[in-house]
Amino acid sequence: METYKKIISSVSIVLKEFGFNRKKENFILKNNNNIGIVNFQKSRDSTASTILFTINIGVYIHSLSMFNNMDMDNDPVIDGCQRKERINPLNESWWKIDEK
Repeated sequence: METYKKIISSVSIVLKEFGFNRKKENFILKNNNNIGIVNFQKSRDSTASTILFTINIGVYIHSLSMFNNMDMDNDPVIDGCQRKERINPLNESWWKIDEK
């Protein structure tokens, strides 16, 4: 878990330079009522010694919001994005960190 926390912390420093704000494991960029999200997602199969995680990216375009019931202005989440993708390492869905 310690390595995973270090990764999140390092990413936070880099993305902050680009205007992203951190909310738990989400990094949110708001610009002209549009939102970009970088989301770190841990797998349910993670254990104390093995962390499985993936990175999701999403874009929310305010002008398309009439088709969506999410409150993205106050609580932006990856599932509210109209376009979202998972970054796949070597065509796998999850990165693995062994803390053993």
